[in-house]
Amino acid sequence: MNIEASIKEFVDFILVESGVEDDIGLLLEHLDKLPIIVSSAKFTFDEKDYADAPNKDYKTIRSKIESRFPKIGYYNTVLEISENLENTEISVGDAVDDLADIVGDLLDVLWYFKNTSEDDALWHLEQSYISHWGLHLRSLQLYLHELWW
Repeated sequence: MNIEASIKEFVDFILVESGVEDDIGLLLEHLDKLPIIVSSAKFTFDEKDYADAPNKDYKTIRSKIESRFPKIGYYNTVLEISENLENTEISVGDAVDDLADIVGDLLDVLWYFKNTSEDDALWHLEQSYISHWGLHLRSLQLYLHELWW
């Protein structure tokens, strides 16, 4: 599997106008591939000190997602999944924000592929999934599954 190409394919699907608007089923298929991409990332930690990826324009990313997927929006989610089971609070998730965060982190990974090393890029892929966008992905998948089916 070419991880860099797979990430680029996902980002392009989200951000590049395809003429097919709001295809939730296809979005679900693309989202389903992301954990497989992460789990196939094998690397050796690169101890070289590299620059951080540049900041992205969140508003532009969000605007493109809103335009591409106009039917997605807010959804219910719980604050605690594995603790406080009887008394957890319901919160509101934002599917557009979830996608914007996932895309933003993956744009960083693509930058690392081009500007650092493959090992460094794969490390950033794994760490950003574990610490940030993995939870966005899973919450978003649950919402979209309910919306689609």
